[in-house]
Amino acid sequence: MTAVAFRSAPPQVTLVNCFARPFENAIATARTCYSANGIITPEQVATAPELRDRIAASTYEAGHHTTLQHAHAQFAITNVSRQFIWTFLHSHPFYNCIAGETEIPSLHNNETTSWTIKALYEAQHDPVRRRYVKIRRVPSVDDGGNLVPNQIERVVFTGMKTVYRVTTGLGHVIRATQDHRFMREDGSWARLHELEPGDNILVNATPRYKGGARRLEPHPVDGDLLHSDADNARLLCSLPHKAARSPDSTTMPVTVDSIAAIEHDGETDTYDLVMAGPHHNFVANGFVVHNSEQVSQRYVRVHPDAMAVPPLEAEALAIYERTLTQQTETYQRLIELLTPAVESLYFEIFPSRAPRAPRPDAPPVPHPMAKRWIPKKAQEVARYVLPVATFAYLYHTISILTLLRYYRICQQPDAPLETRSVVQAMIDQLLAFDPLFETILEQPLPLEATLEARFWAGPGDTAHQAAFVREFDAALEGRTSKLVSWKPDNEALLAQAVREVLGVPRTALADEQAIALVLDPASNSYFGEALNVTSMSKLSRTMVHPQYTFRKKLSHTADSQDQRHRMTPGSRPLLYAYLGDEPDYITPALVRLSQPALRLYDETMTRTWEAIRRLRALGTTPEYCAYLLPNAVAVRFTESADLLSLHHKLKMRLCYNAQEEIFAASKDEALQIQRVNPTIGRYLGAPCTLRRAAGARPYCPEGDRFCGVPVWKLAIAEYERIL
Repeated sequence: MTAVAFRSAPPQVTLVNCFARPFENAIATARTCYSANGIITPEQVATAPELRDRIAASTYEAGHHTTLQHAHAQFAITNVSRQFIWTFLHSHPFYNCIAGETEIPSLHNNETTSWTIKALYEAQHDPVRRRYVKIRRVPSVDDGGNLVPNQIERVVFTGMKTVYRVTTGLGHVIRATQDHRFMREDGSWARLHELEPGDNILVNATPRYKGGARRLEPHPVDGDLLHSDADNARLLCSLPHKAARSPDSTTMPVTVDSIAAIEHDGETDTYDLVMAGPHHNFVANGFVVHNSEQVSQRYVRVHPDAMAVPPLEAEALAIYERTLTQQTETYQRLIELLTPAVESLYFEIFPSRAPRAPRPDAPPVPHPMAKRWIPKKAQEVARYVLPVATFAYLYHTISILTLLRYYRICQQPDAPLETRSVVQAMIDQLLAFDPLFETILEQPLPLEATLEARFWAGPGDTAHQAAFVREFDAALEGRTSKLVSWKPDNEALLAQAVREVLGVPRTALADEQAIALVLDPASNSYFGEALNVTSMSKLSRTMVHPQYTFRKKLSHTADSQDQRHRMTPGSRPLLYAYLGDEPDYITPALVRLSQPALRLYDETMTRTWEAIRRLRALGTTPEYCAYLLPNAVAVRFTESADLLSLHHKLKMRLCYNAQEEIFAASKDEALQIQRVNPTIGRYLGAPCTLRRAAGARPYCPEGDRFCGVPVWKLAIAEYERIL
């Protein structure tokens, strides 16, 4: 491990799934290639260790690494920055915290028994029982300190971890990891490692009706027992009609309790819940605890303590932490400022979802879909001001070959310290699981030996950087993505490839007919499938021959999603090169609709770049300065793809639910393809457009996430959206 460590919580890496004998599996596959006796098993390989080690060494040194691609490892990774994920984990195409016995009380159908969080996880993955997880309501605490029923979005297995037993004065007991958050007496959150015996936290106090305890049941807020919507429910005692008539007879659902002891309690499988907004918490074993942060920042609030803090000192550390605080405060304020604009646009699209009073003398009640969707959209846009230091968590599944590559080159820019620490933990987990890999493991190249470090001269002349930005942006001609190269005979290549698959001459199948056979959803019904099966079809694979290259400019946050289309690779830049003197960022369309929001947004960007300039003046390395860059920082790069991969990407990202910038880039790309290759271009469109042409129902596959616009009736040139 590296000697220097970040000041923030260290990354947590857990190997959660792996082949049983990955090293010997690789040798078994190698020997099977030349076997006259059929399949060689890992068990057979283990009986001849000298032969095994000789084959491993010789094939590795000769560069014959295909056999190492069979075995895969899946890691659960937490406390890693968005910067690290963007610059390393997702920059290539080869990747595909509560203990299990913790009880989660259920409020479904007046049920009084609790499920363990492990049982919820197992039910989620059971085809018969999974629907019960979605409809189950568990208690969350609202802003007023009341228990309210809430929906489970997802149950997450977070791996085998060290846990601690927490006991309170009232007798509540839970086992949790050090980084799990508990609600303090004042409603703020504290991680377990920040708490100690004597500290006060909030716990569930079972509501009582005078005369004795009763079970908890939902009761309609507006008094209408026929209004059974979850958003109209309040948890009261088992005699809801008595509680409704005698509100003074019920006690507060949460109460203050003090921690009596925190004790190390070994290791165990751990789990967490992702709860629906706006109350991202739940009651577990009586404790009010925070749910998992979701992988995507698009739809979840971010907390100020969930940031990477490099090993800075004195004034540099003060500047860095002050800037993180400003960015987080702006994020929270932007959510408030943007919400009215989101509401206005949303109810313009969905007027039937506007708040309505259940009866003339009752206040308006928000529609469940509006209540869920509007805050998420405001959060999605507000996140642009958050730094790339923001923590995330994820499952990461890779082949053993990719992991070995990770280790060899883990000290490259932009985030060598964080990358080395995470990858070292992954390697440590692998070697603990299968020590045989030690025989072929190569040590990491030093930072100064990496290609980028050797040829990047440092921050350099800011005038050159400014000139590059002007030159690149001028070449885009106002677009998000510009087509800069394509094969001049794309359509002819595609048509001829179709004829070759079918074995027919040009006289029997003209170019336009051949292209329609593959690209028209009326002929190629695979485009109406939920599962993308086109790469498995001989005819559809003819689409790999047309090629396109685009030059594009996206924010860091948009490009982090764009990277997920691993078969449309791009050449991402060193983020070090974006530490210029002037702010360089993307502004979402929604921010421009609110002058107060736009003013705050621009002011925050100015303060962020000023902080980076001050850090550079203090001698802070570009690596550490870059963590302060906002999600909005502009990233300029070139991206290429064949038509097969690009068609799938455009289908997904021309959807009105796609991220705003990627939607704009996809529209630019589709329109330019229509101009240079009109026969190919006429068959591009949003998923609903292709599904309609393929005869699939419903046209929109998004269910209750339907955007509200019949996009299938529009030409791509008519696509317009802000939300």
